[in-house]
Amino acid sequence: MRIFAFAFGIICLVQSCGTHEPSYSNLFKKNLSKLLRQNDFQGGYILIKNGSAVLEERRNFNRRISGGNLKHLFLSVGALRLADQGKINIDKPVRDYLPQFPVHSISIKSLMNHTSCLGSDLGYGEYWIWSNENLHWLEVLIATLSEKNLNQFFQEEFFEPLDMENSFFTKNNELKLTIDDLLLWDEAWDNGKILSSGLRSLLSQATVLKDSYAENKFNYGLGAYTDGNTFWQSSSQKNFSYIYFKIPHEKITILLISKLYKTKGELMNWKSLITESIYENRKVTFQKKYNPKKYIGIQESLKQNNVPAVGIALVRDFKVVWAENYGIKELESNKPVDANTLFRAGSLTKPITALTYLRFAELNSFNGNERLNSYAKDAKIDLNSWDSKQNLTANRILSHMSGLTERENWSTTENQNAARLSDLNSGKGPELYSYYSPGKKSRYSGGAYAILQEYMTKKSGARFPRLVDKYVFQALGMKNSTFVQDPNLRLSNRALGHDKDGKLVPVRFYSYPELAAGGMWTTPRDLASFFIALQKSISGHTDALIPQAIAKDMMTPLVPAANLSIHSWIGKGLFLNPTGKDWYFYHGGHSLGHKSIAIFHKSKGYGVVIMTNSENGSALIWSILRAMSLSQSWDKFIN
Repeated sequence: MRIFAFAFGIICLVQSCGTHEPSYSNLFKKNLSKLLRQNDFQGGYILIKNGSAVLEERRNFNRRISGGNLKHLFLSVGALRLADQGKINIDKPVRDYLPQFPVHSISIKSLMNHTSCLGSDLGYGEYWIWSNENLHWLEVLIATLSEKNLNQFFQEEFFEPLDMENSFFTKNNELKLTIDDLLLWDEAWDNGKILSSGLRSLLSQATVLKDSYAENKFNYGLGAYTDGNTFWQSSSQKNFSYIYFKIPHEKITILLISKLYKTKGELMNWKSLITESIYENRKVTFQKKYNPKKYIGIQESLKQNNVPAVGIALVRDFKVVWAENYGIKELESNKPVDANTLFRAGSLTKPITALTYLRFAELNSFNGNERLNSYAKDAKIDLNSWDSKQNLTANRILSHMSGLTERENWSTTENQNAARLSDLNSGKGPELYSYYSPGKKSRYSGGAYAILQEYMTKKSGARFPRLVDKYVFQALGMKNSTFVQDPNLRLSNRALGHDKDGKLVPVRFYSYPELAAGGMWTTPRDLASFFIALQKSISGHTDALIPQAIAKDMMTPLVPAANLSIHSWIGKGLFLNPTGKDWYFYHGGHSLGHKSIAIFHKSKGYGVVIMTNSENGSALIWSILRAMSLSQSWDKFIN
C-alpha cells in the first residue's frame, strides 16, 4: 500500500547511463545547441568539468541579474561562514542569538532548510515549506552577529576576495550579480575557498525530520534543492530565468540562463537534455525500426531493468490514443501479457476509493467531517495520545491528515484471512497505529483508508467492492477492473509481482480490510478512463461523468506533500504538482512486486498510465515517462 514516490533520477532520466568519458567535439556541441533550440531554449549555457569549461554558449553572461532564490543559498553559506568562525551553532535555537525572534524552539538550520514553517499555519519544524521569513531572519542573524550590513559582510567575506566585482546586496538586501561572477563563486567553491569540505557537504545533505514515530526525508538541504548527490537552485523572473546545478562528486557544474520567465520544470528539462547528451543516454522507443545508438527498444529495456512486464496507456485530447502491454505475466511460465492482462494498482487504488467516498457522501448528504473515532476504537487502535478536541474524519483520511499509519504493509501471510479491520490489529502481523492526533501532521497513511472502507460499508450495508462498482466502475465503463483477489492467480489473466531478483513475491493478494488502500487489479486503459473523467470534469466538458464539484474537491491543494515530494501538494486522494500557472495531478502505486504511476495534466487533456509487475519498475517507469513527455511536448514538471 506504499505510494510509489514521485522522484526522478537527476542524471539517469532515460535508459543506459554511460560510464565512459563523454566526447565534447564541435559536432557534439552543434547537435546539443540544436537540441536545446528544438526544445524552445533561448539563452546561454556552460558545462564545467574539473574546473574547465567543456561546453559553453555564452549569452547574457555579463548581464547583471537579480539573484532571486539563489539568495537563499548565499545566505545559508553566510550562516555557515559564521559557524566556521565559531560565532553560531546552526543546531541551536535562533533565539539564543536573536532575543526578538518570535519562536523559541526553531533552530538556525530550520531557517536554512525551510522547515521553520514561519508564515504558515503549519506546525513549527514539522513540514518543508518555502518561506521568505526564513530569508529575512537569516539576513538579521548575519548582520547582527557580524556587526555589518549584509552587503558589507558579503563583500569582505566573499565578493572582494573572489574578485566578484559585479556582485552586491542592495539596500533592500536584494542580491545582484552576473553569471560570470557566479562562475567565479563556483570555481572557489570547488577549490575549497568558500567553506571547509565538512561544511560544504552539508548543502547536499537532504533534510530529515524525525520524531518518536517517523522519519521523513526532504529533497532540500541548506539553501538548495538536493537529492544527496547533487544540489541546485534556480530563479524565474519576468525577463530571464536561470538554473545553477552541481554534481559535487564529479566536479560538474551546469549553468543556464534563458530569456523570459521559465518554470523550474523547463529549466530542469534543459539541464537534463545536456546531461542526457553528454552521457549518451538512449531514449526508450516503441517503434520496431530505430537507431540503436539513440534509442533502446522496449523489449530490450524490459530485460535491462529486469522487469517482466509493463502496461502503458497514453492520453491525448481527453482520450486514450495508444495502449499496449509488453512482456510476460510471470517469469516462471513465460506467458505473454495481452491487452486485457490486469496489473495490481497498489496505492493507485486510493484515487478510486476517494471518488467512491465522495460520490457516496454526495448522495447521502455527508460533508466529510463526520466523526469516525469510534471506527478507530473498534479496530483496537489505541487513541490515548489523541487531543480530545480532534476528530478522525473522511476529509482528513483522504488528505493524509489522519495521524494513523502502519509500520509496514499488511500484505503478510499472517493477515491473509483477516475479514475485519480489528482482525488486522490482533497482534499476529503488522498493526495499525495512532501516531498523531488527527489534523496535526500530514503523513502518508494507507492504513487510514481501511477505516474509511469500514465506515462506508457499515453505513451502506454493502461490501466495499460493490460500492466501488456502483459509484466508479459502472459509471466510468471500467470493465477490466476488480477487487477480486483470487488466491489462485495463475489461472487468471494477471501480471504477477516479482522481487528485485526476478522471483515471484510470496504474498499475491490483499485481505479484505485493506482493499480500499491498495487492493484493485486493473489495466492501464481502464485506469486512464478514470483520470480522463477527472480531466473532463475539472475542465467543464458537457460529457463529463464526474460532478465538477467533486473533481474540484479532489484537486484542491490542502497541505504540502514534502515528505514525498517538496514540489507537490496533497488534495483528496490525489497529489498535485504545479507547472507554471497550472497543475498535474497524479498518484503512484507500490505494493510488493508491483510499481505504477498515473500522471495527468489538469486542463490540457494529456497524461499517461504506466504499470509494471516488478520491484525493479521505477527506472523503467521514469524512462518511459521522460520519453513520452518529451515526444508529446507536455508542459514540464518537476518532482
